[in-house]
Amino acid sequence: KGVESMQYRRKESFRFTFDTPQSAIVQLRVNEANRLSYTCDLIDISARGARLFSPIRLDEYTADVIVEMVVTFFKKELVIPGEIVWKRPSKDGTLFGMHFSHDKKQEQNIISELKFKRHKELEEEFRLKGKRLY
Repeated sequence: KGVESMQYRRKESFRFTFDTPQSAIVQLRVNEANRLSYTCDLIDISARGARLFSPIRLDEYTADVIVEMVVTFFKKELVIPGEIVWKRPSKDGTLFGMHFSHDKKQEQNIISELKFKRHKELEEEFRLKGKRLY
């Protein structure tokens, strides 16, 4: 089955939505010789998946393609393997969903980096107001 015909429903209690989309590199590996990299906008993320927007049309790629997302939220660069589980083409590119390969350590890394990023954002907001977070 192609990705277009797949039904995918996310049921997660934690999903971090960015005020301004975060930049991420998505690498598509069709086979060992054919590896493509695109800069995408990361719209939201959870420990198990993400929603991204690519200015490139991803029509020819299906769930058979190995996908890795490379992103840095604060300090640590995360390389997250997974698969494209849905996509919606538009005139400007493709909105797509990525489901991450299950790995507890990877899930913990994503959550801790997001927590650290949010903590630093709050510190900056409070600093701009002339207050302390603690």
